[in-house]
Amino acid sequence: MMKIYYSEQVKKQLNGIKEYIAKDNKNIATKYLLKIKEKINWLIQRVYGAIFKERETG
Repeated sequence: MMKIYYSEQVKKQLNGIKEYIAKDNKNIATKYLLKIKEKINWLIQRVYGAIFKERETG
């Protein structure tokens, strides 16, 4: 699995999302943030996977 490094701006935005949701429910906020990170990871794997496949066939 690829290691993802988030910029400071992205970290602040994700933390802001988590804090906003945590006002209502801390557990849901943590779960939601994990879901967001899973989606980011999925997107990155799709994009880089497509790039590597294209290079192999190209």
